[in-house]
Amino acid sequence: KASLYKEYMMNPESLQQDLVTLKLWIAKQPHLPDISLLELDQWLEGVLLLTKNSVERAKQSIDSYFTARTACPSLFCQRNLRDPDLKDAFNHVKVALMPGLTEEGHRVLLLKIDSPDPAVFDLQANMKRCTMVVDFYLQHGVDFSGLHVVHDL
Repeated sequence: KASLYKEYMMNPESLQQDLVTLKLWIAKQPHLPDISLLELDQWLEGVLLLTKNSVERAKQSIDSYFTARTACPSLFCQRNLRDPDLKDAFNHVKVALMPGLTEEGHRVLLLKIDSPDPAVFDLQANMKRCTMVVDFYLQHGVDFSGLHVVHDL
């Protein structure tokens, strides 16, 4: 994170100011859900890092994120890993986050479809799986602002 803070000209004081700004903005948005259950500071910091420390882009991203949750509830609900569709998604598509970072400080995510039969690939279940990963990263402060996804078909 330190290198991103430096690159985006962030410091603890500016971060706190941006967090206050975003919280006040969120509180004034009647169409956004109650997100008080999230570890909000960490989640908002993740959004700020993803938007290269732009409060305005962070607002747009937050709005888009919750709009997508409303428009596509099937991707954000019923996230039980024992669900047969999700189990199949895990069985047929392997996902690995490579250890370490590239020279540019980016992460590499590998995806491999195990079966040559396209009928076993469930796009919706795999998209749900991806949204679960994004949510996990945002909630736990994992930096994935530089993420390269490699699909091994």
